[in-house]
Amino acid sequence: MRRFYFYILFFIFIFAFKSQQVVASEDNSGRIYYGNVYGVITDLNSNVSLKNIFIFVTDQPILQVSENFPSAVFSNHGWIVVPECFTSVSSATSQMDGSYIVNNIPVNDNGSRYNVIIQADGWGPVIIDSALIFPGAVMALQVDVHIENTVNAHIVAAGQTSPLVVTNNFRHELIKSNVAMPESSSKDQALSAAASDPLMLRIYATREGLVGGTTANGHVITERDHFVALPSAQVLCSKDGYEYQVEMVNNGHSETAPVWDIGPWNIHDNYWNPDEKRTIYQYLKNGGQNGGLGQGLPESQAAYENDFNSGRDEFSRQVANPAGIDLADGTFWDGLNMSDNAWILVKYLWMESDGGEAASSGSCFICSADE
Repeated sequence: MRRFYFYILFFIFIFAFKSQQVVASEDNSGRIYYGNVYGVITDLNSNVSLKNIFIFVTDQPILQVSENFPSAVFSNHGWIVVPECFTSVSSATSQMDGSYIVNNIPVNDNGSRYNVIIQADGWGPVIIDSALIFPGAVMALQVDVHIENTVNAHIVAAGQTSPLVVTNNFRHELIKSNVAMPESSSKDQALSAAASDPLMLRIYATREGLVGGTTANGHVITERDHFVALPSAQVLCSKDGYEYQVEMVNNGHSETAPVWDIGPWNIHDNYWNPDEKRTIYQYLKNGGQNGGLGQGLPESQAAYENDFNSGRDEFSRQVANPAGIDLADGTFWDGLNMSDNAWILVKYLWMESDGGEAASSGSCFICSADE
């Protein structure tokens, strides 16, 4: 374990050994998921990218301490220098271009809170206090930081920005839609060529990226990887498994890929299920609690297009695009020949019986994915 020293103003904040935070835990099925923190670190004054900056994620809380804290030593600047006395959950160092990814962070299915510390040797740390980290790479936490040559510790809360913390947000929130929205999505959302076919939907797809990040099931993303993310852990495959797969079509190009990640936007939206089996409603807080989406319409799409749940997701965040599926780079570029986010056809291969029921109910329509 790498040891380092960080500076904290007397009587303000340091990190104590005893944890008081909600951290990673197993869900009801006994499963642990994995999340990521990533970003870029630059010098505040020169804007030059900084390499070899230490970034780590810890479950130890920030506490106020007194002068007689046993391991504290006063520095020449009147600050307290505290040796490392706790263990990081996961860590990384910045690269030549200032970029970093802290991957393989254990979280539960609702996300977990950790403190994120960015530390340059001899300078005060930049700290994100109680940062919420979601499972998967789609909804990885992006933290871009300027480092200032000072002994002052700089602390911000989860989701807050400052002159030093310039980005403190989830990456899918930063992916905007630049494709014209259809006049109506509800009439042509569900598709099926025959009643016996698996459920097929017309879904807005975004690109996942984040090579080197960890998917929710523990897979480390490689260049031009092939998998998808859906916004519910109910259909998440085991690590590198193929229990749940989707078949996708875009302008004559097709690919079948496994579900290895969770997202975007929601993490409890099994929108491919009939309305009475959808779990998203119990997590909504802005008017969407009473249901009514039906089968096949992602909550994020309804929020974006129709102001469902006051235009917000299950975490009360304003939905910035209607994405209901996220694609790894190989699936996006090579399998489907996509160059930008777009509407595609998605067939949920585990849904044969439900797909047949949906088709026979008269609620399915045939349309083109590029309408």
